[in-house]
Amino acid sequence: MLRAKTRSVPPLSTPTLNLIAAFDRHLLTLDRLSAGTCRAYLCDTLPFAGWVETELSDLMFSPRHLATPLRTRYVAYLERLKLKPASINRTLSGLKRFCAWSQQTALVAGAAVQSVPFICLLPAASYPMPPRHLTDQEEATLRLSVTHHGTLSDRATVVLMRHTGLRASEICQLRWHDVTLGQTGGSLWLAGPGPRRRTVPLDPAAHEAIRVCRPVLPEPSAHLFSSPRQGTVLSVRALSHLIRKYARLVDLDLGLHDLRHRFGYVMAEQVPLHRLAQLIRHASLDTTALYLRASTDLPKENEKIAWR
Repeated sequence: MLRAKTRSVPPLSTPTLNLIAAFDRHLLTLDRLSAGTCRAYLCDTLPFAGWVETELSDLMFSPRHLATPLRTRYVAYLERLKLKPASINRTLSGLKRFCAWSQQTALVAGAAVQSVPFICLLPAASYPMPPRHLTDQEEATLRLSVTHHGTLSDRATVVLMRHTGLRASEICQLRWHDVTLGQTGGSLWLAGPGPRRRTVPLDPAAHEAIRVCRPVLPEPSAHLFSSPRQGTVLSVRALSHLIRKYARLVDLDLGLHDLRHRFGYVMAEQVPLHRLAQLIRHASLDTTALYLRASTDLPKENEKIAWR
């Protein structure tokens, strides 16, 4: 069964459903793709297939349709739906993934798909906006809020998000057997996506936060953090509520991902771009470069290499 939730999709023919189900199974075999990314690719492919079968009522969907003017007509259709240019480009990126799989499985000749380049709707000067840059003062204020009003577990949660750059889902899934603590540092072992595991280093601040709150955290076989009300595994929604609760206490407007972005901005001033991408686990250096583009120190860095 297909796992994607998409905008309204008309009934698809059985061969088309079988084709996209095979694509779904292929996505699940790719170690570097998370479940959310796989769903996004399906959400891009299913509506296009439904649109093709509606637009060409006498034809079933085929990967070959991506090599015809139908793709341009589909972009125009998405624009009529008032989708933003960035959303349309993301959809085309998902369809490109489907094309690559079609070529690998010999469903369509590579030259046929590559004959029409994908359309870039964003002007060269219109790059995605960098994430919000949490200031030093805002970070200090949030830290004081959770220190004065929160539990040791809550403080450890906030410190880990700030000092490791972990995604919210990764924080929620941490277990005690994933944690290694040394004298002043340590590491976390994270699963996936896929069967692979990776190590995330703990700096002294993250190490100390876990060490101090360890006696009050659940037994070693359980997750590090649990929902304070239900005693179950901490959900992403509960984690978002936790961050916003302590932010509101000090009149800050913070979102769930602001601490991860804060980690990205701080590390961007200390490590090369490719290393930052490894630390924050970005698949694309273009995404990581957003932290560099937003740095207020770039003009100063430029002065260092200016001709004299």
